[in-house]
Amino acid sequence: YAAGSSANSGWQTLGTWSVLASVSAVSVSPASGSGMQSSFAVHFSDGAGATDLATMFVWIQSASGSAVSSCLMEYYRPTNTLYLLNDAGTAWPSIAVGGSGTLSNSQCGINAAITTVSVSGNDLTLTLPVTFTSGYGGAKSVNAYAAGSSANSGWQTLGAWTVQ
Repeated sequence: YAAGSSANSGWQTLGTWSVLASVSAVSVSPASGSGMQSSFAVHFSDGAGATDLATMFVWIQSASGSAVSSCLMEYYRPTNTLYLLNDAGTAWPSIAVGGSGTLSNSQCGINAAITTVSVSGNDLTLTLPVTFTSGYGGAKSVNAYAAGSSANSGWQTLGAWTVQ
């Protein structure tokens, strides 16, 4: 809209704007610590509602940044399935959350029977009971990523863990 001393333009549509739902990897608890095992509660949020979230990754990695020989987990909400990348970085063995058994590689294991997912409004919390192997010792970062139907969080570093 523009107005001069004797005329105005009236309201004109000049374009459109779409607001995408915000998706974020919010936090991990514990945010720091050490040990051979922990139960990591990873909080994700989606402005379109938690049920819009489809894929969430949690990556407990060393400074090398390589997915090969690391502890890279995926949770796929539509099928309530947990995945753990194998040592070679070539396959994703899976198990249903709450199912009996453990997913494991040479770096870590996740007990599916006591893995939990809670959903409330826009928030989803994935609690992963992780046991590390002695060969995966040292300082690690805890990273997370989430994707909904129209947006993703990008990778976020949420915490630090020392495997010892």
